[in-house]
Amino acid sequence: MRALSRRHVLRGAGVALALPFLESLAPRRAHALAASPRRKFVAIYFPLGTASFWKPSGVGAGNAWTLSPILEPLTPLKDQVTVLGHVDQTAFGPPGFVSYGNGLLTGSYLTCVKLTAAPPTPPAQPRNGVSVDQRVAQALGVKSLQAGLSTLDSYCDSAPCDFSRSISWSDPTTPLYRVISPQSLFDQIVTGLPATPAPTPSPRASARKSVLDFVIGNAQGLEPKLSHSDRARMDQFLTTVRDLEVRVGMAAPNMPATCSMVARPTQTFSLGHVPADYDRDAHANLMIDLLVMALSCDAAHVASFMLDDARSDFIYNFLPQRHFTPAGSTATTAKVSGSPIGLENAGDANDGWASINWWYVSKLALLCQKMAAVPDADGGTLLDNSVVWFGSGQQGENSSVNLPVLYVGKGGGTLKTNLSLDFASASQRLSNVYLTFLRNVFGLPDTQFGDSTGIIPDILA
Repeated sequence: MRALSRRHVLRGAGVALALPFLESLAPRRAHALAASPRRKFVAIYFPLGTASFWKPSGVGAGNAWTLSPILEPLTPLKDQVTVLGHVDQTAFGPPGFVSYGNGLLTGSYLTCVKLTAAPPTPPAQPRNGVSVDQRVAQALGVKSLQAGLSTLDSYCDSAPCDFSRSISWSDPTTPLYRVISPQSLFDQIVTGLPATPAPTPSPRASARKSVLDFVIGNAQGLEPKLSHSDRARMDQFLTTVRDLEVRVGMAAPNMPATCSMVARPTQTFSLGHVPADYDRDAHANLMIDLLVMALSCDAAHVASFMLDDARSDFIYNFLPQRHFTPAGSTATTAKVSGSPIGLENAGDANDGWASINWWYVSKLALLCQKMAAVPDADGGTLLDNSVVWFGSGQQGENSSVNLPVLYVGKGGGTLKTNLSLDFASASQRLSNVYLTFLRNVFGLPDTQFGDSTGIIPDILA
């Protein structure tokens, strides 16, 4: 029998599964399937803007700029990052203060549509627009996912709660709520979106043998070559195969050879129900692993990820506090002792709020580093062929001016990176950023998005 590599793929009934690392087997180079990459879009949201340590030092490309203390977790990825200064949300009129803005500015973060604090009379569904992520998904006919971390429903600031808890909208009256349970997100990835009816198995699919039947023969052949510890790993792998088989069903499509599968999480986090030792950092890491799985396995080409809701009342005491200066930050032995809304209200230059911002950026960095580790069919990486959009719908309490926003990834070579741009002399509209993505990264014919006035040539490669 030929030696098998760590990423050896066993195929059965149209499902590709990667073996665990088995020390007993000598490595052999595996060859990825040739396929044309399809660009991915991920939109990540965090609430309430940032503390005063966000802005990079310098403007321009390459060595002309340096990452700020809050953006420091992106250091290994700097050549893939572009930070945009003085981008405004102008959908509400002249940039400035927006009443009840925490919810309204969050709801319009990806739509650039003017929202109102209360639905019309008589009562009706809150109205928004199609979000940029859903415009991509609908136009290209690809699947999307919506993930989030909010295990606590925070106050909605007198605006419809749909705006505070949803950044993805499939049409003006249909918010796509974030999934906070790792198990539920896993199930969506391997079975398709919940609104999609399960297909009726075809006679051919019904006649197929179990994936496990195909795999077990190979496993039995390998067993004499495995050590005791490797046999335990193989048993765990076969358990995952059975779990996956149940969820995927017999009509599952082939997955790419670069598919980064993970086992179904055991955590049962849900709204208002978390264990006493709940750790939001561990929760975030689980969701990131699942999003990378979805993107690398082509189970989704579009995703949104809410790191928290619009006005977060969640206490971030799981998080170590850092001390910030203009030169950088250092870890302390203290814990953050408040919520984002409380710390934001305490002023721009406080370590608690800046520490939460730093943590948001560290989760962005983790996602992007994992994407950069996944090879794509053209010799690049998953990150090279993606745009990961990151930011907040406001800057401080109810302000629509100078939003903290950036993107990571080259969009398949369409976007400039390792760049700091500041549009201070003539602020850019947020909607113009999205129109640029739609037209130039994803090749859509759109001439308008929200209140856009045109694309932004400065970010095009």
